[in-house]
Order: sequence, then structure tokens, then C-alpha cells
Amino acid sequence: MQYARKEHFLVIRLDDGEPLLQSTREILGSESITGGVILSISGMISNFELGWYENGSHIKDHFENACEILNISGTINIKEDGKIYIHAHAAVAGRDLSVFGGHLFGGIVRESCEIIIQIIPGIDLIRKDPSSSKTAGKLLPKIS
Repeated sequence: MQYARKEHFLVIRLDDGEPLLQSTREILGSESITGGVILSISGMISNFELGWYENGSHIKDHFENACEILNISGTINIKEDGKIYIHAHAAVAGRDLSVFGGHLFGGIVRESCEIIIQIIPGIDLIRKDPSSSKTAGKLLPKIS
């Protein structure tokens, strides 16, 4: 794992076998980033889980085989409990070049993965707890 931060950008390189979202969260935490936009994630992923939101919950599918990441986009949020939450949607292609995607819950980097994040300084993106209020699961910007 390697990363560099310059002004409002964070560039991360993850290596084979590293957990994609967990490693990214660790770096975001060490850099105290609580609001941002995933501009691009490219590389390969395996042993990953994608989901589809329906009727108040996610329907999840697990994929063992390696796939090319065509793009992953999303936001960097902070939950009410202070934990970093990455809201990411992925489009991937399998060996047969078929494309599929959904909400990304996690996966393991294959070969390598490059991540570019734009930091939003002075704004915390708060992800409300689904059980806490009428704004459940909603993203609420807060100027810090």
C-alpha cells in the first residue's frame, strides 16, 4: 500500500491481496478525511460482493473470480458513530468481457489498484444511521 496527498487530492496504490475498501478506509482515517468524492478506481478485484438496494435492504451477490474494474465511483462519508463509510458503486468486466455492477461491499485487490479521491475540505459528509430518524441512510453535508 502506498499513497500520497497533495492539497485536495489523495492518490492510493493498493497491491495484490489487499482488501480494497478496508485499506482505503485505513488511509482515509490516518489522513483525517471525512468528506470526499471517489474520482476513479481502476485495476482488478476478486472475492468481492456487489448489491442491489430494494425494499429497504441490499440483495447481495458474491463473486470469487477476478474481474477488471471499469470504474468505481462514490463518496467518502463519516457515520454518526465517527467511523468512515465509503459509499461506492462499481462496474466490472469478467473474463468473457461481460459487464455488471452494483453497490460495492468489499473485495480483494488482484495485481494492483489505483485510486484517486478528491477531498472536500471543510465539509463533513455525515451518513445518518438507518434507525435514527426520518433522514435514515441519507447523506447530510455539514460545514466543519
